[in-house]
Amino acid sequence: MLVHALVFLLITAIASGAGFGAGMFLKPKNAAMAPAADGSKETAKGKNNDQAMTEGGNDEAGKSEDGDEMELATGYAKPLAPILTNLASPEDVWVRMELAIVGEEGVTDELLEQVHQDMLAYMRTVKLHHVDGPSGFINLKAELDERAAIRSEGKISKVLIRTILFE
Repeated sequence: MLVHALVFLLITAIASGAGFGAGMFLKPKNAAMAPAADGSKETAKGKNNDQAMTEGGNDEAGKSEDGDEMELATGYAKPLAPILTNLASPEDVWVRMELAIVGEEGVTDELLEQVHQDMLAYMRTVKLHHVDGPSGFINLKAELDERAAIRSEGKISKVLIRTILFE
């Protein structure tokens, strides 16, 4: 009986240690989720931009008179022309995306067109099973963010997917 109790406690200790280790390993590394480095309760400044976009334009954000740009604390959001193309596989599946970019004031129309063309070219290489499910959507968004940042040399900080439709 004593041997069984000791084995049970040993297995419980191993499972607890493995759970704690997995929890530490899987801790979010996103700066917007983590507290500030100085120990204060404020989070990274990216949270303010996300709040401004989701709250539909409060004190920090508002539309201009033409409705195409939304002023943010660190830049603006400007919609891109819709992307309509077929996927790499299966070829009979089409995608329509409406995107907006969040960037600095120095983003020119030529740069926006280059980013738009890069997004179009990328979507032609995507396979349907790569964007299937929530993790596929997150990976697609991360790839679009990375491509826009590289193409604009850091002037574009984020790509917002306004709508996406597969047919």
